[in-house]
Amino acid sequence: TPPRIAAEALRACPCRAGWTPLVACGGRLYGMARLEAVAWERTDRGLRLQGEGRPVALCRAEAQGGGQRLLEGLDWRLLGGALGRRRGVRPEPLAGHAWRVTLEWDAAAGSLRYALHLRGRPGSAARLLNPGCRACLEGAAGGVQPDPGGQRCTGLDSSLGRGRAECAAPLDWPAVDRTLAWRLDLG
Repeated sequence: TPPRIAAEALRACPCRAGWTPLVACGGRLYGMARLEAVAWERTDRGLRLQGEGRPVALCRAEAQGGGQRLLEGLDWRLLGGALGRRRGVRPEPLAGHAWRVTLEWDAAAGSLRYALHLRGRPGSAARLLNPGCRACLEGAAGGVQPDPGGQRCTGLDSSLGRGRAECAAPLDWPAVDRTLAWRLDLG
């Protein structure tokens, strides 16, 4: 489980988000922090988990103008931050964008297959910052090198110990449906 990470640190090194897809659009960061539909099933070789949802804002938009700053100040001083917490519980989705994630554990092969299906949106300004990202504990088997233009982060903090992560180079949100898939061999 990754600790809270500053938005600027995620922008500078998107692979810090680990297995969480990270999207930038309009100066804001969105991620797979919430899935609207989740299902699982046993397979002949293991287990398949599937979830669908939309990218949601990972942090609040900065206050624009004096009126919004005044409202935030009043919320903090008079309401104890209740309005801000409510926005945190129901983060704003990235309008018109959706994805589906599938995780397949193959117990016989000792591998995990991850597929991220992006629903196409022509003319989108969104950009997937960490395609193919995967994270594991340092010293664990299964790491792979990023492709050219990708990133590798080591020494990442997690609740289980130090970790490492790799991802491919950022890509624009596709105009037509696209599936990104990769496999992590754990054997």
